[in-house]
Amino acid sequence: MKWIIRAVAIGTAVFGICAGAARAGDTLYVGAQEALTTLQAAIDAANDGDTIVVRDGTYTGPGNRDIDFRGKAVHLMSENGPQSCIIDADGAGRCFAFTRGEGNTSILQGFTITGGRGSGAGIYCEGSSPLIIGNVIMDNWALSTDGFHSGGGIYCERSAAVIVNNTIALNGTKGTYIGCGSAYWGGYGGGICFSDSSSTVANCIIFGNHADEGEQIYGNATVRYSNVEGEYLGEGNINADPLFADATDFDFHLRSQYGRWTAAGWVIDEDNSPCIDAGDPIDDYRAEPGGNGERINIGAYGNTPQASKGGYLLSVSTSPILGIHIGGDLPGVSDYKTTRQAREIIAFSAPLSAASQGNFYRFDLWVLNGLPLRLRQHDVLVLMDQDINLLATYSLAGDVNGDCTVNIIDLIAIRNVLNKDPNDDDNWRADVNDDGQINILDMIAVRNNLNAQCGQQ
Repeated sequence: MKWIIRAVAIGTAVFGICAGAARAGDTLYVGAQEALTTLQAAIDAANDGDTIVVRDGTYTGPGNRDIDFRGKAVHLMSENGPQSCIIDADGAGRCFAFTRGEGNTSILQGFTITGGRGSGAGIYCEGSSPLIIGNVIMDNWALSTDGFHSGGGIYCERSAAVIVNNTIALNGTKGTYIGCGSAYWGGYGGGICFSDSSSTVANCIIFGNHADEGEQIYGNATVRYSNVEGEYLGEGNINADPLFADATDFDFHLRSQYGRWTAAGWVIDEDNSPCIDAGDPIDDYRAEPGGNGERINIGAYGNTPQASKGGYLLSVSTSPILGIHIGGDLPGVSDYKTTRQAREIIAFSAPLSAASQGNFYRFDLWVLNGLPLRLRQHDVLVLMDQDINLLATYSLAGDVNGDCTVNIIDLIAIRNVLNKDPNDDDNWRADVNDDGQINILDMIAVRNNLNAQCGQQ
């Protein structure tokens, strides 16, 4: 699963980055089974315009800390995102350094960056302006015993760094008393410290960092559409608990009632992160899975296949079993409601799968009476045109088992529940003619629709 960042628009600057596409220059690989086994060796071997792809794993020790870009315009990226590629300085130095005039063509993307120590413990930028995108920067500390050390997560001095879609959390600065407590060395900017800089921060979560001054951000920068604890003035910024999946276990995916990525598959949470669908409206979101609300998420997983889902929003007037009548487009207004055989109210949430080519989406995730409900079948088909405009959505009459085809299997499904209560959640689809009973008349209704298929009504 490769990350694809199609475009990051920040003010008048647009950076087009396609991790899976050809770039000028060569592609080098780093990993235990590769010729290059450390990140520093790969940077040393690279030329301007090269891409360095780092295989999954945890990288620590010499060559994987105090990693210096050497002034090179290279794109250093993980293969599968920050949850799979960890750079751990293990308290023995900084993680990354940009000190030789690097510009925005020096790109650091898709890592968990942790264990750094010193000013700019996670990332140190002095007289350089890299592009820092899609990273989790956590548990880095600018510890000080001999002077001010600042910028636990990132330090920028004389820098126009572009910092986009990162999660910067649980970093900090900490000083010590010296000389019988008569003096105190401290630090600024637990999350980020800016000094004499004109940097840009967008779509970032900066939360839970600690410092003597400026716990989240110290200094001046352009900060937009970011979630900053304690507030930071800027267009689209918010100050709210980001609702990480499990920050204590370093899982910084966003909780979602519509779907959150885990290594074992998508799961449903009881609440929604305010960072979902809250990023800059002009930025690309198309790498996010179906249910993206057509807006990028804030944080390290925005515009990636692991972005938490926000749900498609529709408005429906009525829904007899033979058809659902739609009001509004996809995505549309604030709510989608339908009736199940005109008896129960169901609020529709997010699609779990969608056709990347063609004209349909299937949904099997609902909210019933406020509680998430996963049905065993694909109950509803939503038809759209090539521009993703909604055409129609309906259940296929007679498709009792929900496989989008009416055949003998549906007759068997009715036979197995003859004379059972159609109000039972397991039986309602067998009442094909919607007369409140499950009997031979429903089997006749199936017979009359034999060989019908979704998309052909």
